Amino acid sequence: MNRNSALAHSRWKLRVKFISMNRNVALASSRQISKSRKHHHKKTFQKEYEEFIVKYGFERFCDK
Repeated sequence: MNRNSALAHSRWKLRVKFISMNRNVALASSRQISKSRKHHHKKTFQKEYEEFIVKYGFERFCDK
């Protein structure tokens, strides 16, 4: 293998690795979005907020 073909092969390997990494990031992001959508179909933001207030012992103050 001459120097030019070795360099081309090295560049090709880097491109494949880069594409593979980007694909993995895209798949992970897609899975996270899907999980988030499923989760929010089960509970509304308001329900989660109310559970958070109770769980961590916050108090609600109402201005009069």
